Amino acid sequence: MPLKRGVVYFRKFAAGRISASPFPLSRDDQLTPSEENDVDAISSWEQAAREAVDWLSPDQAIQVAQMAHEIIEELPNSRVLSLGQSPAWVVKAIEHEAKLRGLNYETGYIPFSGNFCRRLRTERETHYYEIDANKLFAKDITRYHNRLIKLGMSPDNIIRRFENEGTTTTITDFLFTGKGTASFLYVLFDWARKDRKEGALRKALNVRLYDDAGAPPSFIKLEGFDPIPCNIHVMDSRLRDVFWNCEDRVRIVPSYPQIAWSRKPMPAEGEKAVVENTANVLRQAVVVNCLAPHLYGDWAQNGSCVLNRLLGRASGMITPVIPSLPQPQQWAVGVVAVAA
Repeated sequence: MPLKRGVVYFRKFAAGRISASPFPLSRDDQLTPSEENDVDAISSWEQAAREAVDWLSPDQAIQVAQMAHEIIEELPNSRVLSLGQSPAWVVKAIEHEAKLRGLNYETGYIPFSGNFCRRLRTERETHYYEIDANKLFAKDITRYHNRLIKLGMSPDNIIRRFENEGTTTTITDFLFTGKGTASFLYVLFDWARKDRKEGALRKALNVRLYDDAGAPPSFIKLEGFDPIPCNIHVMDSRLRDVFWNCEDRVRIVPSYPQIAWSRKPMPAEGEKAVVENTANVLRQAVVVNCLAPHLYGDWAQNGSCVLNRLLGRASGMITPVIPSLPQPQQWAVGVVAVAA
């Protein structure tokens, strides 16, 4: 069976008894009692993860880890920030992978809730939005500007990072109606326009959106502004809905609607045990997503069976034991060290 062959390969590869070529073992290789135990351990991870977290399936945890990995690979010179709670666990997964790989990768979370705009229409790849002046007050905007300055998210800060360091700023969000994303972009671009820096902000800012639609927008058009380009990625609608429906239970970014901008954001109030268990299961999913392709190739893509005991229990911490992912040999030895 592929699973057993994978276990044998891992153990012998980690011990340096075989080469790095994928699956050098035949289907008839016999498992030792110790290897049989590892098969049981790998097979049990999915059930252990289900018991630890009732809102996010192991398959979905792997999907989140894959989303995080794609961001790191595609945007190596960017800081990535979650706009509100929806994509926050993707950003958390980025932090786990960066720590595991020894990467200096900057992330952050922007408290922002609600919206103050209307979606007018969609034409081809562009979504059009109109700001609702009745919902927007200048004093609130000024207060939120001050909050963004403290977060290092003012247009000046975004532009300066890009011009001085070559570091772009990426805002990521899950797209439902798009009104929340459009409202936040209005705050940024209206601020930049008043300082005559709208063009510079466009060069320094990435907008990365996830949507389940067949034809998601490539541009967001705010009334009075040139279209803002967006990097759109299709996600499973079931995964998006899970995050939406469980938002308050697993909240790690404070809810921060306009009515609250006169004060600091209150602490995020997700259910503590659920948040902790989610973080631990997701941490393991990140390790599996990074490690498995280096060891098993196609076998790793066939499901959520993973190296539970070799990586540590879902409730345990996984520490970085290697600086990067250049060679499978390093991964194998590193994971054995964690298990020990």
